[in-house]
Amino acid sequence: MKIQITKNGTDVSEGSTQLQKLQEEFKKNLHIKLSNLIVSDLLKDIQERINKADFITLDHKDAGKDLVMKDPEMNQILHEIVNDEKFLKAIEQITGLKKIRYFSGRVYKMIPGEDHYDMWHSDVVWHRVLTISINLSSDIYSGGVLLIRDKKTKKIIQEIKNTVPGDAIIFSISTDYQHMLTKVEGNIPKIALAGWLSSHIDLKSFDNNQTLLVNNKKSKIKSGSIIMLEKGLMEEYIENKLFIFNPVEETGFGLENLGTRLWEIVKKPIMFSEIKKIVTSEYDIGEEIFEKDLISLFNEMEVNKLLTIKN
Repeated sequence: MKIQITKNGTDVSEGSTQLQKLQEEFKKNLHIKLSNLIVSDLLKDIQERINKADFITLDHKDAGKDLVMKDPEMNQILHEIVNDEKFLKAIEQITGLKKIRYFSGRVYKMIPGEDHYDMWHSDVVWHRVLTISINLSSDIYSGGVLLIRDKKTKKIIQEIKNTVPGDAIIFSISTDYQHMLTKVEGNIPKIALAGWLSSHIDLKSFDNNQTLLVNNKKSKIKSGSIIMLEKGLMEEYIENKLFIFNPVEETGFGLENLGTRLWEIVKKPIMFSEIKKIVTSEYDIGEEIFEKDLISLFNEMEVNKLLTIKN
């Protein structure tokens, strides 16, 4: 089995011998390397976009410090690439995991000589099952080696180099192990798309809804406003409640009853007045009270990066 991500999506060439080799490698070493995962023409386009993007310093407190790309559109594109169902299914086959729901991550940069560093940490939080790092650097860099150690004994059990642009490493998340990156050396910065493959939608996002911002926000919704969902949203029913999740922003929202019907209505761009017309014809609801609740709901969903309101 060989996996490559192209401009047309994920290409998986089947091969039982190659698949078995990858499965054995993952089981034995806790990780696999996918060479040339991002094909050259797509990689070049991504690198050109990254070179034009702004980066900001992000201090991960007890996990290190680096630069993180601030380009929402490119972040969205990269998430759509990795969240390709064909790619996720291929990783399930290799790792033996029964369910990989989605990827969420960021593009980071570590510059040699700068105060960029990593610390021993574990990604065992929420429903993360695998960590993935895709090399998007412009050239082969030095240093930046991934170390994996036994949490109890502190013994380093793996040293993994991933210095070739377009290559990726995927490794297991476990309470038994910790990992970190060594400092990047030389003159070439390390740039990578790094993040996590999770088995379920991350419900912590629903505890952090930005409702306070909505309370002080003057509504811009008008009768002719167009309600449009953000791209790449995920949905999952848990105990009869519909959860909507944005993996790029790591924000979410829970809907019940009428809310789930509204979700179906707005799956295609639609005018606010049309939404009111549909719902009031289907439900015995006073339009004036309903309109206030609807405006409040859409404002809150917009603040949480789940939809856009266009006038």
